[in-house]
Amino acid sequence: MTHQQDKLLNLRLLDEIDADTFADRQTELRDQTEALKLQDNLAGRSRAEKGKIAVKVLELSQALRHRWLADDHRAKRQ
Repeated sequence: MTHQQDKLLNLRLLDEIDADTFADRQTELRDQTEALKLQDNLAGRSRAEKGKIAVKVLELSQALRHRWLADDHRAKRQ
């Protein structure tokens, strides 16, 4: 990923791509990097840990609407 980011920056510095294209591609690379980090993190976890995480995600998704409407501004930022 670092090589791609360097190449992208060089293209922008040489005016071979415009600012909007640079920003879009940079965002894509950042999202890909984060997705790969998450995948790597999950790959190292046991099946039981993954199950616990899945349950927590499901519980959060079920309670999210209520929590969002009920929580104050500070809690929402967290």
